[in-house]
Amino acid sequence: MPELASKRIVMLTFESVYTKKVGGLAEVPPRLGWALKELGFTVEVFTPSHGVVDACSNPIFVVEHASKYCISLVETAKPLHVVAGGGVLDDPVVYSPTRLLEKSLAFAVAARKYYEASLRQSAESTIFHVHDWHSLPALIALNALSVEAGLPLSFVYHVHLLSKAKIPLEALCREAGICGDTLVRGLHGVKPFSYYYELSQGFAEKLAALVADIVVTVSRGYAKSVERAMGPSSWGRVDYVPNASPITWNDVRESLRKAGVKNPRSRSSRLSYRRKLLERGFADLQVYWSSSEVEQRVARLLGDYNLDYKKPFGGDGPLVFSIGRASKQKGFDILVKALDELTLLIPRIRVVLAAAPLEWDYEWLKWLVEEAKVYEDVLRLIPGFIAREDAIKFYYAANATVVPSRSEPFGLVALESMAAGTPVAASRVDGLADIVLSIEERGVKGTGVLFEPGDPRSLAHKLATLVEVVEEAYKGSRRGLEIRHSCIKRAEEFSWSASAKKATEVYKKLEAAHQVV
Repeated sequence: MPELASKRIVMLTFESVYTKKVGGLAEVPPRLGWALKELGFTVEVFTPSHGVVDACSNPIFVVEHASKYCISLVETAKPLHVVAGGGVLDDPVVYSPTRLLEKSLAFAVAARKYYEASLRQSAESTIFHVHDWHSLPALIALNALSVEAGLPLSFVYHVHLLSKAKIPLEALCREAGICGDTLVRGLHGVKPFSYYYELSQGFAEKLAALVADIVVTVSRGYAKSVERAMGPSSWGRVDYVPNASPITWNDVRESLRKAGVKNPRSRSSRLSYRRKLLERGFADLQVYWSSSEVEQRVARLLGDYNLDYKKPFGGDGPLVFSIGRASKQKGFDILVKALDELTLLIPRIRVVLAAAPLEWDYEWLKWLVEEAKVYEDVLRLIPGFIAREDAIKFYYAANATVVPSRSEPFGLVALESMAAGTPVAASRVDGLADIVLSIEERGVKGTGVLFEPGDPRSLAHKLATLVEVVEEAYKGSRRGLEIRHSCIKRAEEFSWSASAKKATEVYKKLEAAHQVV
């Protein structure tokens, strides 16, 4: 059992793999929570239903507000998930640009009422580990509850991706009961909420730095960005709890065993699987979308441009894989703009880009489809989400995975690729610069290359170098094989058990600073 006064952890999050997944955030609260549970903590995840769970069919608690909100349990999830549904919380679009604030405030109401009832009964010392700004109103509401009722609560604010979100005080007061005269505990002690709100000017990250007991993020590199965004109130108060690879080499072997690959470590197995994948096309590939509306838009778009993403390439060649949300942050346009030079450097290059469209970013997807039509001989754009097992197959078959992000707090894609033994070409930004070890500096102990952010030419030349090093392994060179082995070892360093131990250190800091009541 951990030597802490607070042994109960509640993860507040808008995403979870057990409810609704949009990006990497969905992996962290349940995986980290389960690892903490194995260390002896009592852990639960509190999250909106997003229409996935019918919370009102068998509720354990009902909140009567402007709308009726229901709380139910998903006991089969690891760890236990407490799901809030009803009203806007059932909206299937997780981050709707028109309803996100409304959903965030409803989530705060549900969290406050539910934990007010349960905590008043037990008065158990509890750490609320709150993920990203969408859950910040809930943190503030629970903070106010701790002051009002004298409950022993403390708060960790976990930044996965910085935003420029601003939360209107009028909406906080009207919808969630968090008004200017509401007392909260913050950096300067117990004050009316208006005091901290005015210091932050309503900006979510600045406000979080003032009213949370401690701030964490996902990598050492991104911690610097977080401090810059939050301002002086965060200086010296930002720690990090690294993410972990969602997959391991054992997961890779199991997926490939099902695909008929008997010896995944063999260079001949990789090469033959790549040829099979590229020459036969992706007929068996299962692609899905966040909503039926997105699916219909994608179908119309592909029809308008007569684009078939399952079409085979004209033959084998060095394969590059990239995957993520179809958003500007992910930098897929930089990869596309590098194709002219990349094809000159490696004429037989094959690029597979799995870009999952978002409900509110249709124009970005349209641009990618138009470019995919132009580069149809070398580029396959998969416009949707693909199953993890399919992603593993692409990682395995690829010479390299490219992560061209303009910013990247951590970089789960890089870890997933390395877990499959595939090196990474990544932008030299934030968490990616922490994760990817440059072969130019470390030789065969490296796990990829780093290129200048936003620079297609730098991407093309660094990626071409990496692709050729791996391609030489198919001709008998040991250098590429040793780099692949280094990738697997590097990915193994990032485990959820290690992340849970780091989180425990953060929790101990709370008690050492006498911030747990």
